[in-house]
Amino acid sequence: MKKLVVILLTIVSTLSFTACESDLQSLENETAQSSKAETVSMASLPASITNYVQSHYPNATITRARLDKQNRYKIDLSNNLQLYFTNNGTFIKAEAGDDTNDNNSPDDNGGNGNDDNSPDDNGGNGNDDNIGNVNSLPANISSYITSNYPNTTVREVKRNDIGTYRIDLSDGTDLYFNAQGTFLFYELENDNEATISASSLPAKARNYIATNYANTSIKKAKRMQAGSYRVDLKNSLRLFFDQSGNFVWKK
Repeated sequence: MKKLVVILLTIVSTLSFTACESDLQSLENETAQSSKAETVSMASLPASITNYVQSHYPNATITRARLDKQNRYKIDLSNNLQLYFTNNGTFIKAEAGDDTNDNNSPDDNGGNGNDDNSPDDNGGNGNDDNIGNVNSLPANISSYITSNYPNTTVREVKRNDIGTYRIDLSDGTDLYFNAQGTFLFYELENDNEATISASSLPAKARNYIATNYANTSIKKAKRMQAGSYRVDLKNSLRLFFDQSGNFVWKK
């Protein structure tokens, strides 16, 4: 009788363990499936996305479109760029393509390895990604460089998470463009801009620094061409602002 009871208990325990293990595996499979980016058809994309790609990347085509777990559109282009858009088709940022990381696409706040992650006024943190060479640029930026710097070559192309482009040229010039490809200003390796007092900065720039860099202070401020501003902080960061005091770039 005792042997029969032991055998029955063993069978019940085995069946219970198997059922729990099966349930756990099913849950893991469902979780993994839900975290993957969902492929969507080109026809279902908002018109603002296709128009953006055609306008800014006329020499590239969309190779794949997905909705990630944050319900954002992730668009792969034939030039190895990935573009991110909100669910209603508003552009967020561009990055170098990486097909191996569907489940961990970067969030709207960047997080690409820069030491400082303080947010900017547009919801990003000013971090930048290397997005390749001149072939990755919108047509209007390429045309600007060809027309104004015909004797130089592009050394590096970067774009931060608010859409600003920084183009490093072979003559030491850095060009800055907004998300629409409109030229903002340039920076030289050996610049001669006059130093200005911190109080001469636009109020919006001063407030930005006070809010996002409360633990440091301004070391030096300069007014650049086209009325833009460069601010060196004591923590070794350099910030750039447009003529209205809007944050543009940090490095």
